[in-house]
Amino acid sequence: MVAVREEQMSDLIPIAPREAVELYIDDIQAGKSSATVRSHESRLSHFTQWCEDPDLGDIENMNNVTGRHTHRFKLWRRNEGGINRVTEKTQIDTLRVFLRFAASIDAVPEDLPPKVLSPTLGDTEGAKDEMLDGDVVKGILDHLAKYRYASPQHVAVVLLWRCLLRRGAVRGLDVKDFDPDELSLRIAHRPETDTPLKNQGAGERYVALRESTAALLDDYLASGDRWAKSDEHGRQPLLTTRYGRPHVTTIQSYVYGATRPCLVTNECPHDREIDECDAAAQRMHASQCPSTIGPHSLRRSAITYWLNNDVPKNAIVERANVQQMTLDRHYDERSERRKMEQRRKFLHRFE
Repeated sequence: MVAVREEQMSDLIPIAPREAVELYIDDIQAGKSSATVRSHESRLSHFTQWCEDPDLGDIENMNNVTGRHTHRFKLWRRNEGGINRVTEKTQIDTLRVFLRFAASIDAVPEDLPPKVLSPTLGDTEGAKDEMLDGDVVKGILDHLAKYRYASPQHVAVVLLWRCLLRRGAVRGLDVKDFDPDELSLRIAHRPETDTPLKNQGAGERYVALRESTAALLDDYLASGDRWAKSDEHGRQPLLTTRYGRPHVTTIQSYVYGATRPCLVTNECPHDREIDECDAAAQRMHASQCPSTIGPHSLRRSAITYWLNNDVPKNAIVERANVQQMTLDRHYDERSERRKMEQRRKFLHRFE
């Protein structure tokens, strides 16, 4: 076995991990969507970071990567990256695909890619209670902006992700709650006209909007995609269907439809034939896809994304209308080490 390994090594051509990844990204540009390319680039950035860190991989030449290295990298992402099992599987699967490419350009031995063991998900993993990475959601939003701009689906997903709203709050919005001059939304508890908030009066608040979100709402209100309908109480809903104010299950179907991986990548992570898959063909069947998530999981993904990007907890608590104890228990998916490293950034204030 040693002789075989030495013979394989002698046939390899030295290349740095970052350069190998760049070659791989260049290679897939022509055959994959821009969102898929960005996703692969983002996932593999963790591998190059690990390789270049002298305290972790300390690998300068891809020729030296072994199965033991890939296993250590997987454990590092699992324990230090603050990621769930679905994200771990996605990243390790992408690493294995990259290593197949690396073997084709004589950067790693041909027997290395099969040694990368992808995590096995249980029947309940990768389904409705999981989360999405920020880069995946960016791809979804880019796709909606390109192909479904200012549609009810586009508006609903943006409000859930950027404003951290619950689906009931999205459903209860009226046109008058949107202030384009102040760049804000009013979230109001109106149980007497069938749009209560989960936390009732305590859930009432104003939510600031970025300019692009306000522009999206302006365009939606002016578009032909919005039905000019009043609800049964004479109110003017912000989101409408041909029957008036949408049901919460309609908003849920928007999210299930938008989070199907094949919608953005035109690839199925579950080895299904897209043309023959009911979940891919019809939005109303999108929930049958194992990778889709609902509004609650999208909101939880957004809260975790904000936490990972150093947004203060008190700002998230107010915007999302969630108690800090609940946020800590059910929404904060960061690892303890990730929390420590984020706190480290503020140490200079006390030195």
